[in-house]
Amino acid sequence: MPSFGDAFEALRRLGLRPSLHYAAYQAKLRSGWFRLRTPAGAWRAPASVELAHAGSGTFPFASGEALRSALDSLPESTGRQAIEAGEAVLRGRFDVFGRQSVEVGFPPDWMAFLRLLPDSPPPIRAGAHWSTYRLEDLSGDVKLVLELSRFGWVFSLGRAYVFSGEDRFAAAFWALLASWRQANAPNLGPQWISGQEVALRLMALIYAWQTFSPWLSKQADGLQVLRETIQVHAERIPPSLNYALAQDNNHLLVEAAALYAAGQAFPELGGAEAWRSTGRRLLTDAVARQFFEDGGYTQHSVNYARVALEGALWAAVAAERAGDQLPASVLDALARGGDWLEAMMIGKSGRAPNFGPNDGAQILPLTTCDYDDLRPTLDALRRLVGHTSLGEGAWSELGDWLGLPRASSIESNESRPASSAIFRQAGTFKLGQGRLQAVLRCAQFDRRPGHADQLHLDVWYAGQNLALDPGTYMYSGAPPWDNALAGSDVHNLPRIDSLPMMRRAGRFLWLAWAQGRLISRHLSTDGGVEVLVAAHDGYQGLGLSLQRTVVRLGQGALLVVDEAFGVGRHRLEVGWNLPDAGWTVDGRAMWLAESEWTCRLDLPDAPAALAVFKAGEQIVGQAVAPQPTWGWTSPTYAVKNACLRTLSSLQGNLPLRLMTWFEWDTGTRGSANLAWRPPEVGQAPLSHVGLGGETVEL
Repeated sequence: MPSFGDAFEALRRLGLRPSLHYAAYQAKLRSGWFRLRTPAGAWRAPASVELAHAGSGTFPFASGEALRSALDSLPESTGRQAIEAGEAVLRGRFDVFGRQSVEVGFPPDWMAFLRLLPDSPPPIRAGAHWSTYRLEDLSGDVKLVLELSRFGWVFSLGRAYVFSGEDRFAAAFWALLASWRQANAPNLGPQWISGQEVALRLMALIYAWQTFSPWLSKQADGLQVLRETIQVHAERIPPSLNYALAQDNNHLLVEAAALYAAGQAFPELGGAEAWRSTGRRLLTDAVARQFFEDGGYTQHSVNYARVALEGALWAAVAAERAGDQLPASVLDALARGGDWLEAMMIGKSGRAPNFGPNDGAQILPLTTCDYDDLRPTLDALRRLVGHTSLGEGAWSELGDWLGLPRASSIESNESRPASSAIFRQAGTFKLGQGRLQAVLRCAQFDRRPGHADQLHLDVWYAGQNLALDPGTYMYSGAPPWDNALAGSDVHNLPRIDSLPMMRRAGRFLWLAWAQGRLISRHLSTDGGVEVLVAAHDGYQGLGLSLQRTVVRLGQGALLVVDEAFGVGRHRLEVGWNLPDAGWTVDGRAMWLAESEWTCRLDLPDAPAALAVFKAGEQIVGQAVAPQPTWGWTSPTYAVKNACLRTLSSLQGNLPLRLMTWFEWDTGTRGSANLAWRPPEVGQAPLSHVGLGGETVEL
């Protein structure tokens, strides 16, 4: 139980409105109210149900010749890969968390934990009302049970069915749906715990109705069964909306979008008008609150921003088709969100820093592009709001499924002016536009942070992520993997005395928020020299402060200067996550070699050699007590890859200054003109930076 002080601070930080919604949810949970509003029962689909007007509303997806024509114009490999993905499902191989393909059988055990870990717990018991389950009592991470029931495989089978025209993919959907229904009676079992999980499944079922109806209409009770499944899912969401309102993040937005689309598509169902109106109202309010004026997202997460954008995009398309277009404020927010997402992309690959929580979610996996490719979402958003598209490519498929017109192409974000990459509310500041790019995290939080990552720096060169964000891995794994990669000790940032910048009060709750501020930004006339100076107040309770300065010198070098201020003797330390590529260490320097480049990481001020860790163990340097979470990076949920983590420190009386050089062109440092100042709070450590004919005065 949290202390009274923590509970009071949580109430102050989170606000009265979310706290009241959470209290209401808990009261309904403990009183048994949910059992009355979401009664358990058996599936019933009477053959006599009237289907003449079933699904007579409007749907978010294209169909018929218009869809076929658009898909035919995609690269030839797109259809082939879509069919291969559908065939994998038929063989019992399912894609999970956007990246992994796992053998689970056909049909799978819907109550079993995915075997992604050495020791898989036994399946969760079925048959109890969803409100009686306590996630903290489960023997494993519940997301490993819920993932297959997000129904991502529906999109794999639907794409294969449309591209191939073969009934076997529709038949596979029907078999899997029947198996799932048999294992998950209405409101019984863990698959009904979360309204958001139900909403994600509902979206997939609406897609299935539109995609598989030609085949299902020929099966006895086919459409009846699917329509009943859709109705039960839509009815499950409204009773527990207090929880989504308390979260006020992608949970609420996704549930609202699913309700709205279900009401639009199935107006003949009882409750449809309430679903439509409630979903529309909540969606409109959520988008207005959750997207900042600069396009950043409330959860300070790249992937959750994509989840929110795709959910709202989906609902906006459904509204436009129905002649019920959402307010201009919603479309404006989506346009801003798309601009921020584009600015976070590095180069032309569609990849971006893996900032913030990432649970492997993707609402509309209607593409052959990799999971971490943001271009499908961005392209569809641009086509929706009337901007130009990203041109034709595999990323066009999502927009084609949504029936969005293709517009003329635009140049990539490589052509954006540097000033467009400054997002103060989002807390992301991007340097560089060519081969060398970096993104600094420095946020002024007014919504709860997901990661303690103030002053984290992501560094990219030639499209490769050199200084890595650790990602998430798992929310509820066995210690230490209970959301451990959210902490400051595993990010690319400075710390004082190994102390955390914020106090952790729960798996997802930080208190004593460290607030960041951008002190200054400088850019030379031709853009070749760039300087960012930022700080955060996470140590102000100790009378200490941290400041980070990032200097980009053309395309050849990046200088990072970390400074600690205050009184007394302390230790300033800096850690970096680096790829486990070809590397060597020589004292305070490390060389990393890729096929196209070699980078030298140098810490000239460090009094001792670099300490290097990998997969929780120390492999280089003087003995340091390693943490099991050091030397790991997670590209998506339940996946962790070994990486290198360097650690260097400087101990003495404050102020302290520690420099890190990233060098690709070893001559850049020598040719740079750097005029240093003594350390001073709120002031850049340099008064002048020059390179060639370009200069910056600070």
